[in-house]
Amino acid sequence: MLSVHSRFRWPTHAVRYSAGVPGGPGPSRQATGSIICLRLGCELSADIAGALSDAVSARLAAAAIPADTIVLELSAGVTVDDQALAALQSLHRRLADLTIRLRLVAPRPNVYAALHTGDIDIEPDALHTSVRTAVLAAHADRPGPASVTPALRILLTQPPELLSLAEVPDSSDLT
Repeated sequence: MLSVHSRFRWPTHAVRYSAGVPGGPGPSRQATGSIICLRLGCELSADIAGALSDAVSARLAAAAIPADTIVLELSAGVTVDDQALAALQSLHRRLADLTIRLRLVAPRPNVYAALHTGDIDIEPDALHTSVRTAVLAAHADRPGPASVTPALRILLTQPPELLSLAEVPDSSDLT
């Protein structure tokens, strides 16, 4: 006769042989790219539209692990005009061509409202009010279980990396 507790044990072979299961500890979960969090240190304007895409591309090229999501915090932005929307739209298209998702963080209510109602082709679920919510949403979009790992905890506690537009070469130098 079996005891009640022995019938409710998890099968140990399921854990050992789950490498091919989507979301399991196998290669399908490890193959996803990283999340890179960046903070724009200046106001968005027509002057930096090209430099923004170039700076993000340069940061992607320097990444040790290929990224599948860029979280861009726009805390320095006080307003959003047509040139700023065009710069973000250009960055969104450039990243989409590389199959990288852009998530925008607009902590100021007026910037969030302008991005939410503006003529920008970014999904409403890619617009957030904090870096934490953007990182958690990006992690939840990945295949498999969205368990909180030590690497994710570190990403949630660190401030975004400052994106410097001054150190980027001109667009003509990148070709």
